[in-house]
Order: sequence, then C-alpha cells, then structure tokens
Amino acid sequence: LAFGLPAGGSASPAGYAPEVPDMRRRELLTGLAALGSMGWADPAAAESLRHRLARSATDSDQVDLAEWEQIAWDYGTSTATTAPRDLLEDLTVDLALAQEHLGRLHTEADRHTMHRVMAQLCGFLAQATSDLGNPRISLRWWRTAKRLADASTEPSVRVWVRGREIIHGLYDHRPLTELLDAAEETMAITAVPGMGSGSVYAARAQTLALLGRPAEALKALDQVRDVFERLPAAITGDPMSAYTWPEVRLWHTASFVHTYLGNTRQAEVAHANALARYPRQQSAGCVQVRLHQALCLVRQGDVSQGVQHAHLVLDGLPATHRIGMVREVAHHVLQAVPSVEHRRGDVAALRHEISLPSAKSGDTSR
Repeated sequence: LAFGLPAGGSASPAGYAPEVPDMRRRELLTGLAALGSMGWADPAAAESLRHRLARSATDSDQVDLAEWEQIAWDYGTSTATTAPRDLLEDLTVDLALAQEHLGRLHTEADRHTMHRVMAQLCGFLAQATSDLGNPRISLRWWRTAKRLADASTEPSVRVWVRGREIIHGLYDHRPLTELLDAAEETMAITAVPGMGSGSVYAARAQTLALLGRPAEALKALDQVRDVFERLPAAITGDPMSAYTWPEVRLWHTASFVHTYLGNTRQAEVAHANALARYPRQQSAGCVQVRLHQALCLVRQGDVSQGVQHAHLVLDGLPATHRIGMVREVAHHVLQAVPSVEHRRGDVAALRHEISLPSAKSGDTSR
C-alpha cells in the first residue's frame, strides 16, 4: 500500500506533507501494515486510519470539524443511490468515530457542531433502518437523532431530523394523530423557513389526507406552497440532496394529498408535474408518484389498468429502491382492489412483485 508517507524518519521533501513526529509515524505505519494484512476487511479501522493520516498532514491533534461537516453533507447526496444495508455499515463506522472525536472537543461551540453532524448521521441511519423494514429499531434511532439535534441547539437541524422522521412515520404505520402532533410541535420550533421546513409542512398535509380530513389537508397543502415560496434558493435549487427541498418535492406532496383524497383531476396534474421534474426516473420518490397513478386508476374502478401499471413500475426496479416507502404505496394499490377481484392473476402477480427481496448489500444500481 503506497500512501506517500515519508520513509525511515527522513525529512519530508520540499512541497510535501510536513514531517510526522516519530510516535505518530510509528502509529500510522503500524496501522497501514495491519490494514494491509486484513485486506480492508475492517472498515472502522480503515476510516480511523484515514482520519489519523489527515491529522498527520497538519501535525495537529485537533478534530477536523470541517471534515466531519463534509462527511455529513456527502451523505445527503449518496443516500439516494446507496443500498440501505451499505448505508448502515458506513454510518455505523462514522458514528463510532464521531463519538470518539466528540470526547476530544472542549469548547461548547465545537461540541454543538459535532452534535449537529451526529444528528444528521443518526437521521440517515434511522432512515436506512426504516427502508429495510424495521420500524421499531428505526424509531429508537430517530429518538437519538432528535436528542443530538436538540443538543446542537441549531433550529434547522432540529426541524430537519423531525421532518424526515414524520415523513418516514407515514410509511412505518406510526399512529397518524401522533405524527400530526409531532408536525405541529416541530412547526413551532422556528418561524424561519429553512432546511427541513418543507418536509414538516408536507408531512402535516399528507397526514391530514390519510386521516380523511380533506378541507384541512388542502389548507395544509396551501401552506406547503407558501413555505416553498419563502425557502432560500440554496434550499430549493439542488434536486439531489436530502438537505434541500426542490420544486419536485412540492409536486410530490400534491400528488400524495390529491391521490389519497380522491381528487383525480388535481392528482393527475400533480403526477405529471412531479414526474417531469425528477432527475432520476427510478428514484424512490419518482416510483412512488407512478404508484400514485396506479392507485388513482384502481380507485376509479379500472383495476386492470391500475394493477398492470403498478406491476410495470415495480418490474425490474433496482433492489436499491425496493424500500419500505415504495412497498407501502404498492400495498395501498393492492388494498384498493375490491375483495372480489383478489383472485385475479394480475393481482396475484403484483402481490408477488411486492414480496421480492429489498435492497441487498453492494447493490447500488440506479
């Protein structure tokens, strides 16, 4: 393994990384030797070594908070294309190291920063656990993420964690009244729209739609539009990050609300606008909207077209996107089929399609 470390205690060449003290050099070389003998089988050891190598470049024992903030930010874009099991492995490693580094911070401001990072990582871990169909464990991680977010004292992160929890709770069979209360409590954290605000207001509108309260759901949907208009460009401009809330998510929310309220015409408009804006047509969100189309068809009485459409949406879907949120909407399509039609062959085929294995480790196809 050639990492470009200076050999045998000699001084670093001009323009090269600063000389590493003898004790740290021995530590790093020992780590490299151990890592090589393991064949990279221990990701925690590899990542720990990487952090030590980065510190060696500055000859400082200070925790690189900017590095940790970048790590958390990178997860915002990688979660959409990484299998949940792989995310769990990566997040477990990073959280263990973040906890270790937290103990080396001495100022309140630095600890708040690391708490924010850890809240974000825990939020993604809770999401991955939910995607794999384990809502009980996911709920525990959401609680931890909220505690860390509160410890950070940063309103935007507190709202972001809670917003994502409520959205996932809709698919994890959490009590709807509990989710509605959580959304309203979160809305009170800050009056300034920012990271996470869109998710919270959207979750409230969706929850009201599922509760069968159309007037309130439509009013809440108007509030979502108002919040979207007041979000800063940095939040609405990036369609690829879990930290942003672009226009496609506004239309996704409208698709959900109108579909579950049975407003077919408005739902069709929302479907079209959402699908036209998704940057990846096989992303989980895009698949959900296409399943909203199937649900509308079945509820209108066209069981054959609706079930066929749902089957085509799921057929060949990468395992990365066979997550809990997608499965739940597909189940809603099945549940909308009248009981007298349950023995149909196409209904049985859809039921089988939904039962296929979800994301496997290493599958990052798109």
